[in-house]
Amino acid sequence: MKASVIIYTYDRRAYIRKALESVINQSVPRESFEVIVVKGFSDPDLDRYIDSAADRNLVVDEVGHGLKISAGIRASSGDVIFILDDDDEFESGRMKEVLAIFSDDPEVNFVHNSIHRIDDDGKESAQDREKAPGKIMTVFPGSMTRKELSALIRYRASWYSSCMAFRRKVLEDNLELLEQVTQSIDPAMFLMALRSGGKIVLIPERLTRYRVHSSTTNYRLPLKEFLERKEKFYRNSSETFSKVAMKDLSIRYILDMRDQMDFLAILHSGRIGRGELIRATLRYCRTFRSVLNRYQVLWLAFGLVRMLSSGLAVKFYYETYLRSLRL
Repeated sequence: MKASVIIYTYDRRAYIRKALESVINQSVPRESFEVIVVKGFSDPDLDRYIDSAADRNLVVDEVGHGLKISAGIRASSGDVIFILDDDDEFESGRMKEVLAIFSDDPEVNFVHNSIHRIDDDGKESAQDREKAPGKIMTVFPGSMTRKELSALIRYRASWYSSCMAFRRKVLEDNLELLEQVTQSIDPAMFLMALRSGGKIVLIPERLTRYRVHSSTTNYRLPLKEFLERKEKFYRNSSETFSKVAMKDLSIRYILDMRDQMDFLAILHSGRIGRGELIRATLRYCRTFRSVLNRYQVLWLAFGLVRMLSSGLAVKFYYETYLRSLRL
């Protein structure tokens, strides 16, 4: 079984070498996988290194992450696709462990592992805050219950593309849709995996080093700008989920997750009236039929507090968010 690793970025350069090194130093034989770097710039010194270490070095001068990942897939030939953000890293045994799962079970379409948080210098956090399942978790989308979907969301299976691996067909069948995705690429690809019908596997091992740095945490901004950026993010995410849902309007949980993004966009809007907030909250509560976890309960609590005091709710949320960015 051959693997393809797609490392993608738009204009960041600081960590690409470390990301690429973490891939070429995997414990599986180098001839068993290919590495494709997709970026939005040319840099003579960096390109020389990439050309010597990777199999392909593509320049795609577009901001959209979906366009870059699609370009990488089109240039690849692997049976399994690994995605790696330019500022993250693989643990040395990641590919070996994940590929074994795909090899052992042809029905598996998606594998997600847990993370270690690291800082600019690669230093690990003293304590990983992200929850990880206590054992391997396998979900069959065709018979998935609300409890199972809630667990997938709780363990962040819909985020951290650097923790994701896909059987090729999952992404290959959605290339045109991927090219349209400019926001929330991680959950968009996760939803594509769910819709594919193959098994979804979560493993507890922390096999990805997720870097938290100034570029990652670009919402560390003055309150007004912070809210504007977050509102835009959630509105774009809602549009992304709408595009995914259009492939099959019978899949209720995709539409419910879109409605959740709409609610979050409204919560971050400075122009929202109480009546509109109440109506949005009622629509949001209906999404609990598909998935229910602590994140949703916290957002609901934030919405209820905002009905009473907008200033107090926003200030508390803003300060809580900033604390969460610290390693």
